[in-house]
Amino acid sequence: MGDILSLCMSRRGIQLDSKNIDTDRILMTFKLPLTEIVVDFYDKLKSLTSGYASFDYEEAGYERSDMLRVS
Repeated sequence: MGDILSLCMSRRGIQLDSKNIDTDRILMTFKLPLTEIVVDFYDKLKSLTSGYASFDYEEAGYERSDMLRVS
């Protein structure tokens, strides 16, 4: 579970929830930017968990961010 936490945190993730479904499974809910999961997040998750983890996502909408235009 620690490897999954560090993977999500390294991808700018925010943990929203974590609950035990039963004695063998945990449901972890994170908020991640779409750019962080598009490229290879699923592959890294599967390799960390030897193929046992599953992954589902839904759009959370847009968020404001402080940005500067560089020319």
